[in-house]
Amino acid sequence: MFQFLNFVKYLIIIYIDLKNVLNSKYLASYWGILLIQTILFVPFLINGDISSDWDSYASLASGKILLNEFQYIPSRPPGFPVYETLLGFLSLLPNNLIIFIHFLISLFFTAYIYKSIPDSKFKPIYSLIVFTSHVYLISAFSTIDYVLGAFFGFAFLQNLKKEKYLYSYIFIILSCGIRLSNLIFLVAGFVFLLLQKKEMKTVFFISTSIVPILILYVPSYLLGGGVCFLNLTNVDHTLYERLGRYFYKQLQVFGILGTFLLFFYFLKNLKNIDFKNPDKVVMSIIFVAFQLSFLRLPTEKGHLLPALICFLYLISDLDIKASVLYFVLVSSFVSNFLSVEFLEPDIPNHANTADFGIFIEEGYLLQDLTNRAEKGKDFDFNIDNAIFSIKEAWNNAAPNC
Repeated sequence: MFQFLNFVKYLIIIYIDLKNVLNSKYLASYWGILLIQTILFVPFLINGDISSDWDSYASLASGKILLNEFQYIPSRPPGFPVYETLLGFLSLLPNNLIIFIHFLISLFFTAYIYKSIPDSKFKPIYSLIVFTSHVYLISAFSTIDYVLGAFFGFAFLQNLKKEKYLYSYIFIILSCGIRLSNLIFLVAGFVFLLLQKKEMKTVFFISTSIVPILILYVPSYLLGGGVCFLNLTNVDHTLYERLGRYFYKQLQVFGILGTFLLFFYFLKNLKNIDFKNPDKVVMSIIFVAFQLSFLRLPTEKGHLLPALICFLYLISDLDIKASVLYFVLVSSFVSNFLSVEFLEPDIPNHANTADFGIFIEEGYLLQDLTNRAEKGKDFDFNIDNAIFSIKEAWNNAAPNC
């Protein structure tokens, strides 16, 4: 019991210990980011709808089934057991409060990452670019697992650095129990321990975390009829379609022009990144691995959130022209409200073809607000439909078997 209370105390400390930030010369930009996030969240809070993404409704449906019927049915392969269980309890609350809790978690995550980024001349503007991007904001304002899973993943790495191995052990179990793809953090953690030449007993201890992680997915394994439950790939996506979606969604991250410009300068300065630094090596592994994971299923840009945070670490000490960074910041922030597109898909998120041209459209954040309002009009129907759909999908085996 004493150890558990210590762990809870530690969670509170890492969430709200802002002493380093408050004493920092970067105080203004830090509070500026939180203020912008809060102001932009207000319409979503008033709206009160959980998300524009069907996955959010399916996750909530899974939690409701678990709470009401004492039966675990994953929202989608391979299952998200820790998060879906959490949603089961949160489903007792009003929707406004559910998304408010998710938003609070995102504020703590912003603070945690901001503190851990090495200080540099352009730290404030790099942080503004990432934490006010539509990819981060939509993830933060939605009932979805991206932010919470990434939070525990990065907390795992930070505690490895501090040699607080018990906390690392707990955090990686939670992270992987929220999203199985977060095993990438565990692999990166092993690399870090080996680069730091830690004792093998430490490496072994962390490696045993795979046992409780696997246990969490036993229900999915049994329900799915074997390892087939790991099959995430939609069979209607050809390689050509995946590549097209992958690259175009990447370009949208900071606004098309801003993303292109930032990646150009990133590649131009790649030689200046100190890859002898274990932190940079670990962040590079996570960045590349989550990019490859997104290539496998390039649908929701929120899947890129860990890669986005790692990108922030990698570029934080690059001396890119201030004018370029300010342009990227403006491009990224404006794309929340107004987007300039060069492709118009025939079916959003499920495109088979697209028209080329210049299209001025509603920004990504506003699109999300509009779409979730439409879904929210039929909230009860959508939840009932999600409950029926996931039960039907897992009736005989995993959906993609």
